[in-house]
Amino acid sequence: MASSEALGNASKAEAAISTIEEVATATGNEAADYREAVNREANGVGVQKMNDAIETFRQMQQKLEELYAPLLAEQQKLDSCVSIG
Repeated sequence: MASSEALGNASKAEAAISTIEEVATATGNEAADYREAVNREANGVGVQKMNDAIETFRQMQQKLEELYAPLLAEQQKLDSCVSIG
């Protein structure tokens, strides 16, 4: 009787261990999936911020070129006056 009870308890223990392993694996997979999703989101935010910064830089560069063009034209006029004179 004791050996059949021991076998029953061993079987229950094995089933419990198997369930625990399954839960641990599922939990690990969920954690990995969550970590991956968080990283993807963070990368997406980083990429968007980088794209925004590049666009801002392009706009600033264009504005500087617009401001610089008249100054360059004036400088060229002054240079031509100096070279003639």
